[in-house]
Amino acid sequence: MAKQNETKLTQIVIFVEGDTDEVLFKTLIEHYRAISKTELRPCKICNLKGVTRYSSKLYRSSCN
Repeated sequence: MAKQNETKLTQIVIFVEGDTDEVLFKTLIEHYRAISKTELRPCKICNLKGVTRYSSKLYRSSCN
């Protein structure tokens, strides 16, 4: 049973809130890949594109 689990590919998923975070994490992962002596697991970055919408909430509160 353990051998079956070893053959499955695992992947790290990182959820980010915006474009800036996406660029930051891509840069960090590439940096770690360059300096790491061992192979890193595959990573996928999912950009949620401002899921909390802080800027629109701030704008609405400042207009009142």
